[in-house]
Amino acid sequence: IEAGGNVKVSATSTLVSDVSSDTESGGLGGASHATATINFTDNTGAVIGAGAQVPAASVDVLATTVNSSLTSNARSVFIAFIGEADSDSESNITSNDTALIDGQAGDNTAVSGTYGVDVRATHDNNHGSNNDDPECFCIGPSIPHGGRSLTYNDTASAHAGATVTAGPRIILCDATHVAPNCTTNDPAWDTKLVKTADPHLALYVQAESTSNNNIDHASHNINWNADVVIFDGPSPLLVIAP
Repeated sequence: IEAGGNVKVSATSTLVSDVSSDTESGGLGGASHATATINFTDNTGAVIGAGAQVPAASVDVLATTVNSSLTSNARSVFIAFIGEADSDSESNITSNDTALIDGQAGDNTAVSGTYGVDVRATHDNNHGSNNDDPECFCIGPSIPHGGRSLTYNDTASAHAGATVTAGPRIILCDATHVAPNCTTNDPAWDTKLVKTADPHLALYVQAESTSNNNIDHASHNINWNADVVIFDGPSPLLVIAP
C-alpha cells in the first residue's frame, strides 16, 4: 500500500443482548426455577500483515470494542405451602482486542507515517448487568444464583522483523491546541490520530480499557519487538489554498 494520505486499518465490535426468563408456579409443594444466560466471546483484530509495505502520511491501526450492552433478567415465583424459588441470570463476556504489526526475521515489514503512527487496542463504553428476582411465597427460600463476568483484554503488538518509521503528527489548531503547539488551521490536513499536548509525539501505542466500562477482569499488554525510526523533527508542511 502506497498512500500520499492517511491509512487506517480498523476493526470495531459492538455486542448487544437482552434476555429474560419468567416462571410462575404453585401447589402444595415443589419449586420454581428461572434461567437467563448470555455468554459472548469477542475477538477483534486490526492487523498489518507480515511483509507488508505501508508508506503513508499517517498510519492508524485500531482494534476496539465499543458501546456493548448485555442485560439478563431471571424472575421466578412459587406460591405454595412449602418449596423454593430459584433464579439464575448470567451476563458473561470475554472480549479480546488486538492491534498488530506482524512480522518475523527476514519479512522486512515496513510501516511509515510521515506525520505519525498509532497502534491501539481499546475498550470503551461497554456495560453489562444481571438481575435476579426469586420470590417464594411459601415456607422455603428464595435463592438468587446469578452473576456477571465482564473480561476485557487489550493487546498492542509489533513483531520482530518489522520496522516502524514515524514523524511528529499534524495537529489541527483548535480551542485545545493553539500555536505554537499546533500545525494547521485546515481540517483537510487533520490525520485523526490521537492528539496530546506534546507537539513532538510521533508514535503512540495504547492498550487500555477506559473507566467508562463495567469491568470485572481486565488485562492490558504492549508487546513491542519491532525496530523504530523516529524523525528528529516535523516534516515541513506547506498548504497553498485560497
